[in-house]
Amino acid sequence: MSKGLNLQDLEVLKASQLWEEPVVLHQEQTIAKVLPLFNKGVRSVFIIDDEENIVGVVEQKTVLKSKLPLQTKLKTLMKPVARIHEDASVVDIAREMVNSNVKALVVEGSKKIVSEESLLKAVIPVFESINCSQLMTSGIVVEKPDTPIGFVISVMREHNIAHLPIIENNELLGIVSVKDIVEKLLHPEEKPRVGEVSGEKKHLLKLPVSSVMSKQVITVNPNDKVSKAVNLMLENNISSVVVVNQGVVVGIITRHDLLLRIATLKFEEKPVMVIGDYDKVETFEKNIINKDLQRFMEKYSRMFEPCSLTAHFKALRYHKDKNAQLFQIRLKFYTPTRVFIAKHEGYGALLTLQVALDKLSREVLKHKVIEEKEFSRYASKFLEEAGF
Repeated sequence: MSKGLNLQDLEVLKASQLWEEPVVLHQEQTIAKVLPLFNKGVRSVFIIDDEENIVGVVEQKTVLKSKLPLQTKLKTLMKPVARIHEDASVVDIAREMVNSNVKALVVEGSKKIVSEESLLKAVIPVFESINCSQLMTSGIVVEKPDTPIGFVISVMREHNIAHLPIIENNELLGIVSVKDIVEKLLHPEEKPRVGEVSGEKKHLLKLPVSSVMSKQVITVNPNDKVSKAVNLMLENNISSVVVVNQGVVVGIITRHDLLLRIATLKFEEKPVMVIGDYDKVETFEKNIINKDLQRFMEKYSRMFEPCSLTAHFKALRYHKDKNAQLFQIRLKFYTPTRVFIAKHEGYGALLTLQVALDKLSREVLKHKVIEEKEFSRYASKFLEEAGF
């Protein structure tokens, strides 16, 4: 594939050109059989029946969170597989991965899969013309090394993030992920400790996050191409890279960000993408929500072209007394120069979305005002230097 791969090339690139043999285990085998595979870097293990048909998938995070005995059979942990047609383009594949929240898809009519890794390898040329500053999530939450693990977990949940840089005196000391916490707290080969610490899980949650964080952090510069970030993730089998400018953390890029960018490349076909627990939203609310999202796009697509909007709905819990569902909604507005993010948590999908859209509008307009002021300042200086 050539440098500067565009949308038309992506539409031609099909699942049948990316598929690979899956890592499989029989449904009667146990957790003890799958853990060594995860330790080798395998992200998804597909479960087969007696006829060797793929009947499910087990992912590392599912096993780690389960805390089930090693003798537990895999069929009790597996979840249904997501499938894709062999003629599906990489844009379609990315969309299905985002919508289904999976790291690999089974190709219909075959025993092959398309993995997140094979997809990202194929689309690296797309990112050779995009700077990290254009794709990174800025304004990220950071914590100090002595922050209790329990507090870090609550921050991750509140902001719906899976990776958190650890900083002290503006120095990047490490990064912690949900996987780090779950793996080292629930299935530790060696319990995290400062001195000698023992006790129940609640005591472990009081430990400083420095005891579970990864100290080797892979970083990129804002002016580096996103293709470099993709290569680093694949080479090091990691899910994110931290963006650092002159020693200061300014953003983060995750695999999910990359998939979203590919999934929303075809702006003219589907400029608004709704993912997550949208099926738990009331039908009458969906009609209004869809109109609100379209109205936002109609307003701001005049400022930015091309652009797309992704709305991620996460159902947290149902409040019986209020007879209402608690939602967390995270919005990402992609433009050619940057990504705008806003989120809100509240009861009822419609009201929660409207607050999130208001926040997103303020972020976009604030950026526009700053941009215009900078342009005016630059124009004034230019005219002054030119003798006008």
